[in-house]
Amino acid sequence: MVEVRIDGLRQEVATNNTGRLSELMFQGKRALCLPNLHGKNAGKLLAVEDDHGWAMIDTAWQMRAFEEAHRRKLLPWLEGEQLLKRNPRLGESVLDYLFEDEGKTPLFAELKSAVFREESFASYPDCPTLRGQRHLQELTQHSKTGGRSLAVFVCALPGVIAFRPSRSGDPKIGPLLKQAVAAGVEVRSIHIVLNPRYGIFLHNADLPVVLYEDSCHLCWSKHQAGEPT
Repeated sequence: MVEVRIDGLRQEVATNNTGRLSELMFQGKRALCLPNLHGKNAGKLLAVEDDHGWAMIDTAWQMRAFEEAHRRKLLPWLEGEQLLKRNPRLGESVLDYLFEDEGKTPLFAELKSAVFREESFASYPDCPTLRGQRHLQELTQHSKTGGRSLAVFVCALPGVIAFRPSRSGDPKIGPLLKQAVAAGVEVRSIHIVLNPRYGIFLHNADLPVVLYEDSCHLCWSKHQAGEPT
């Protein structure tokens, strides 16, 4: 629960984001909430304003945006994949999606919310996550045995140039992602932006993923030159 002030009154709203969000959640920040007309609390926290716009922290709406982008065929790297099932089990974990290509080959996919800003990068996570580590390990093991695996990082922050695993939140995630890529796990990132008046926009369907320093410098150089990253 998060305490907010609505029309001068202190009220509680729910949040489904399990990160600490310490750079966003403090007194004086403006927030966007979805009203709850029938529940015990005043509503649900959708987004928090930062220096660049609105950080959409609600993970359910991030998933809905991803699914809508897939349904509209806006994600070229998921072209030809049909959504078979939500919450499939893989090893000891429950992941987010199971897709299937035209050859009926399964693809296990996991979404992660990247709403931690590090410089001009959207990062994940902002705190240690044993669950996140386990998910990456499951995807890696699945790929090592010949299966298809996909990790998608939903960057829901305005004004970012790429995704980069957080160095301060959980130092184990970066090495695990490198191991995952080496094993054949496909790692992608999408950039979505919230406009309170008009809705959620897919800003970049294939945001760069930075796992190594040379890639980081390349993104910075293109950004400074005003070129697409």
